[in-house]
This record gives sequence, structure tokens and C-alpha cells, in this order.
Amino acid sequence: MKNYLNLILILGFLLLVSCAASPEEEADMGIDRALTLLSNSKCSEAIKILEDLKDQDENPVWVKTLASAYACKAGFNEISFVDNDIANIDDNFLLKSISILSYSDETSVDSASYLAMKQALKILGRTDFKQLTRNTDFGVRHGEDMGVQVLIYSIMQFGKYLNWYGDVDSTGKKGAGTNTNLCYLNYTYAPAIAVVGSLPVTNACNGINKGHPDLAANRIVRMCEGLTLMTNIYDTLNTIDLSSSSTLSSLENIVAELNTYRTVANAAGVGYLLDVTSPTACETLLANASDMNNAEFLFALILEQEHE
Repeated sequence: MKNYLNLILILGFLLLVSCAASPEEEADMGIDRALTLLSNSKCSEAIKILEDLKDQDENPVWVKTLASAYACKAGFNEISFVDNDIANIDDNFLLKSISILSYSDETSVDSASYLAMKQALKILGRTDFKQLTRNTDFGVRHGEDMGVQVLIYSIMQFGKYLNWYGDVDSTGKKGAGTNTNLCYLNYTYAPAIAVVGSLPVTNACNGINKGHPDLAANRIVRMCEGLTLMTNIYDTLNTIDLSSSSTLSSLENIVAELNTYRTVANAAGVGYLLDVTSPTACETLLANASDMNNAEFLFALILEQEHE
């Protein structure tokens, strides 16, 4: 009788084991639950389910879904942005137009929505934030899906950056908002000061100590945020093909304007900074005084000179 009971217990255990979901199946079910939650705007609940799943860093569906969950937490609606905002990006007034997109308005430094989108981009960034790395790690199909996410999220986040640190008004004019700054930075490097001093009277930035106090308070980190948002937009646009998309293909027009910025930066000897896509790598670089000076020069050449 005892042996019979033991046999039943063993068979029962084997049945339970055979019915248990594999790690892959558990991940798929978790992602499905998260997608359902996201469809109902339950962003934090979706994040918890996804982050509770173990060892999913190499699962492209998990990566894309988790990034979307943080974008959801940022209050971002990708469909609305694509349908309503992309057409308002004017490559002739690129920085100005991006600063006043529907998601660009900012009322505080490092807001909850800004930090949530920063996390979404970090998830998609991989080791170096380059699009070729995403393609290599996940294959072209999944890599380019992530690239579209990076592109859209970076434009949205760059809009917030330009809006807050540029202190824009409702038309996107720099230095005309409710803050006190007329420039992005306080300038100390002679070549940067020379650029600011030569700006036309139509440009609000007319002095060396008129930068945004929040950029002065955490200078390296926040300068790198702005710089790498711009470089990630450029890197992604130059790597993925958007020509087949009726809504996204217009973004390729941005490349010509970004190339203009690169030409100016290269001529000034600071173009190498536009190849840095990783915020961490940027922060390490700008810890060097000479590279910080060059970054200051770059800000004057692009953010001050090109954004009126």
C-alpha cells in the first residue's frame, strides 16, 4: 500500500512538472499580460510584470514592450505623436519647431515624464546606443522596430529639452518663455563666447552669463542628455530606411539640416562630439576640461546659433 501511495505521489509530481510552463512560455504570457495592461494605460502595472520576468535582456519583444511601458508612464502616445506632430516638424526651423510639439511643454527640470522617457531610451540603447548595435543584437527587423521607437522617443524628449532649457514661448522663440535665461549655457570658453557675441539682434542670447540655471547645476549630465538626443536622432535616421512609411518618411528631411550642423561643427574642430551616442560615454568625455570646452563651443554653434 505504501509503495502504491508513493507511486501516486511520484506520478502526480511528474504530471505537475510536465504541465508547468517553460521559461519562454512564462515570458510570452507575461508580455501578453503587459500588452493588455498597456492597452488600458496601466503603465506601472505593465512595468512591474515585465521587470519581474528574469533574463529577458536578449528578448527583443520584451525590450520593445518594456520601453513602450516606460513611454506610457511618460504620458506618451506614439500613435497620436505620429499622426499629429511629425507633420509640424519644420526642417527649415528644426529646433524651434521641435520645441513646441504637443509633448514638448515642460514646467520643471527632470519631470516624472522626462525621467520615464529617459528610462525608455536607456532600455533601447543597448551598450552604445547605436542603431547598428540593435540590428546586430536582434536582427534587422526587430532592430529597426527599436530604431523607430528610439527615433520617435528621442524627438519627443529633445522637444522637452529644447522647450525647458531654451525657455521658449508658444512660438518656439528662445529666451521668451517664463524662465529667466536667454541662452542655454553660461559661456566661459573664448571661441564659444565669440559665437555668442556675433549672434544677430534677433537672437535672444546676448551675453555669457545668461544660461539656464538647471544646466549650470548639473552641467555634464544635462549637456550630455541634449547632445546624445541629437546624435541618436541622426544615427537612427542614417541607419534605418523610412521611405516605405507614408507618415515617417518625412523625418528623413531632418537629415539635411543635421548634416548642416555637422558641417559647421567639423569646420570648428568639434564634430567628433556628434559621433557620441551613449550618455555615459559622453559624461566620461566631458569630464575632460578640453572636451568640455569643445562641448560648450558646440552648444554655441548649434543650440544658440541655430535656435532663435
